[in-house]
Amino acid sequence: MTEAKVKAKKILNTDILVIHNILSELNTVSNPWFMYWASETLSSIESRIEAIHKAEAAIQSDPGFKELAQKRQQLLEKYAAKDELGAPKTEEVALAQGGKVQQYVLTKENKAEYNKVIAEVMLQYKDIIAEEETKAAEYNNILGKEANISLKGIRMSDVPKNLFGFKEFHFLRSLGLLIWDLVKEGD
Repeated sequence: MTEAKVKAKKILNTDILVIHNILSELNTVSNPWFMYWASETLSSIESRIEAIHKAEAAIQSDPGFKELAQKRQQLLEKYAAKDELGAPKTEEVALAQGGKVQQYVLTKENKAEYNKVIAEVMLQYKDIIAEEETKAAEYNNILGKEANISLKGIRMSDVPKNLFGFKEFHFLRSLGLLIWDLVKEGD
C-alpha cells in the first residue's frame, strides 16, 4: 500500500470529466488506501470540474435558445402519431455511440409538415442558433484542451476486485492511473 509513481500522461478535460464520473459514484469501498486515492484524485480535479461545468452552463443560458427548444418540443408533440388515448407516441432508438433515447414517432405525412414548420421556426431563430453553435464549438475546444494536471496512480493490488466495469477499468489504465504491480525477484 504505497503510492505509485506515474509517468505524466496527456489528460484532456474530457478525461477529467470521465474520471470524475467514475470515482464520484464510489461511495463506500472497504479498502482505505483506495478510498484515500479516490478522494485525493477527486480533490485534485475539483476546480477543473467546476470550470468545465461553468463553461457548459454558459452554453445553455440563452433564453432564446430555451424558447426554441420548447417550440420544437411542442411541434414534435403536435405532429407525432397518437396512441389510443391521444398521447404522442414514442419509440426507443439506439444511438450510434451507445445508449438509447426516446424519440417521437412521426408518420410520413406529419413528418413532411413538421419539417416545413420547424424550418420556418429555425429561420426565425437563425441568429440564436448560430450563436449557440459557436458556443458549442468553443465548449468542445475546452473539452479537448490538455488539463495540465498531474494525478497519482494506484497499484492494482490496492484496487478492490470487480470494482470497475470493463470500460472504466481500461479507461483508467490507459491514463496510467491503475498500475500493474511489479513483482521483485525473490517475492
